[in-house]
This record gives sequence, C-alpha cells and structure tokens, in this order.
Amino acid sequence: MNALDLYGANFPGRILFGSGVRNQVPGLVDELLAGQQPRVMAVCSKSVLKTVPGKELIDGLKGKIVKTFTDVPHDPPVQCVDQIIAEIRAGDANLVVALGGGSVMDAAKSAAILACAEGKTADFLNGKLPMPNATIPVIALPTTAGTGSEVTKNTVLSDHDANVKKSLRSPLLVPKAAIVDPDFTQGLSFTISRDSGLDALTQAIESFISLGANRLTRGLAREAIVLLMAHLESACTTDVNITRVRVAEGSLIGGLAFGQSGLGAVHGLAHPIGHALGTTHGLTCAILLPHILKWNLPATKEEYQELAQTIGAGNTPEDFLTAVQKLCQILEVPETFKSYNLKQEHFDYIIKNCRSGSMKANPRPMLDDDIKQLLNSLL
Repeated sequence: MNALDLYGANFPGRILFGSGVRNQVPGLVDELLAGQQPRVMAVCSKSVLKTVPGKELIDGLKGKIVKTFTDVPHDPPVQCVDQIIAEIRAGDANLVVALGGGSVMDAAKSAAILACAEGKTADFLNGKLPMPNATIPVIALPTTAGTGSEVTKNTVLSDHDANVKKSLRSPLLVPKAAIVDPDFTQGLSFTISRDSGLDALTQAIESFISLGANRLTRGLAREAIVLLMAHLESACTTDVNITRVRVAEGSLIGGLAFGQSGLGAVHGLAHPIGHALGTTHGLTCAILLPHILKWNLPATKEEYQELAQTIGAGNTPEDFLTAVQKLCQILEVPETFKSYNLKQEHFDYIIKNCRSGSMKANPRPMLDDDIKQLLNSLL
C-alpha cells in the first residue's frame, strides 16, 4: 500500500489567514492557556517590531509578555536556541509567540519544546538526546511568504562546532496556532520577497512530486503552485496588495502540503550548500530549483504535464520546466553558485551531509556521482 492509499495529517489546531488576523492573537493566548495567567515569551525579528502590524501585535499583548528575544540570525545556531530557552525559564513563560521569518519561527519552536527537558540544543540536534514528549504552546506568525514553518513539524538549525545544518523533527513542533496575516509582508524588499517566495514555490513543487505525496498533499500543493506561479512575480516587483495576499496564501497552503509529504533533492542539497557557502536558504533553493527539476524530468513527466496544464503554461512536461525557468530568470536568480565561491573542495562535505529525508523522498534517486556532476555544472 503506497502513500496514495495510506496517510495521515498533522496540522496546527488553529489556522487563521487574512489581513488583520493578528488582532486575534491576544484572545487566542487566553484561549490556549485556559484560565492560566499569561506569561508570553515573544521571539521576534527586530525589523518587524518597527512596522505598524508588528507594533499593533505587541501593543495588544501588553501585560502578557514577560520576555522578548530579537537576536535570531538566519540559519539559527544551537547557541541561539539555548539563549531563548534560558529566557523562557527566567520568565517562567507558559506560551511562545514567534513573529518573524523561518529562522525566527524555527528558533522559537525549537526552544519551546527543548525548554521542557534538560540538555543542550546541540545534543538534541545531533541525536545524543531524544526529543521531549511535551512542549510549551507556540503561536506562529510568519512575516515572510515563506518557509511554511508556522504549520510544520520540523525546524532547521545550525551547529557550527559540528559543522552541520540539520533538522529537529517532532509532531509537537507543529505550532498550536498559525496566524498568517499578509499585512506583515507588505513593503518587504525585492530580495526577501523573491527568495522566500521561490522557497515556497520549491516546497510546493517538491511536495507534489515527492515519493511521500498523497491525494491530500497533492491537492494542496497543486493549489499552492497555481497561486505562486500566478502572483509571485508581481508580488516581488510591484508590491500590489492582492498579489502579496495570494503569495502568502500559497506559502501557507504549500506548507500544509509538504509538512505531510516531505520534500526532495532541492532541499536535501540546499542545507549543506547553504551552510558551506553562507547563502540564505531561499536563494540556495532558488538557484537549485531549475536544475533539479530538469534532473527529475525522466521520473516526473506525468506530474509536470499536469502542472503545465493546470497553470496554463502548455501541454507538455517540458512546458512546466520552461515556465519555472522563465520565472527564475525574470526574478534575476543566478544560474549557478559561481559568485558564491562554490568549489570542488566543498563537494565531499555536501554529499556527506545531503542524505536527509528530503533526498530519500526525491522521485529520481541521486547517486554520489550524480551529485558531483550536478555540482560541477553549478561551479
């Protein structure tokens, strides 16, 4: 029995989408804590606290926030999570609000669950300690569109001492509530909008063709692809409000899909490449996406043909590939990692650290020699 016939789903208990839904967070805090005195740990990006929506959210939580943490770098290191855990314990926090991009949400989600056990974050990340069986509830509000972390059961962290970028995984990492307010994405830079948006598109496509896909996830992923292919260019280049809304919606729906199905070789390779080169996750995925789509073509012709027809790009598998390549070109995505100093001496590290669940879910197996050939073409 394959994934099309036997599957389950693990979604947040509450999902709210739309302009202004951030204003429901204070009431949701009280609801989730069921009569307890709220002691909220707020993990936020610095930039969003300067925006009108960010200020409104924090103002609405006055009297409930006991600690605020704003120093989360991209690809959050384990030491950052340890710091948040210390703040959670110092404030005796009983709920975490995560307001930011994927790095902020990943750090906050990780701290919320690991605060319920003893041990360093690095020991959980590297498998020396088992994941806890309890968590502090998390309300996640993404400010980019996006990583999908607000609805997924994993987080991605970096351990610079061990020279790895890996995932924590647990059903308890799914936030209690995902509050997706597109107002937070208004005014984002072209680069952030492009990189986060193409990450969302990559996730939706990889979910659709993943070996773990099923009818539920393919339906969600298909809709996410339609929204993102139709609106991402405009959202990046014009900041028209409705396109931002549709891209945020596509990111949310794609996150619901890949959180169940798994991903593919783009994400399997993006983690070690990004760690080795210091490139952001979204940009790394964007550069890899056309190359991996082309590699997977022999194994995904039916899926690509369906997607080409669905988005109105044509009637052949190649038409879908061409549509994605064209979008990447319009959004000025580099074709290779040449300007980011990818070198052959990186290859062994990338190959050693790419064999994740994402690679296993890729529809066409990639041997070590296949990866070397791909990396050579990306120099």
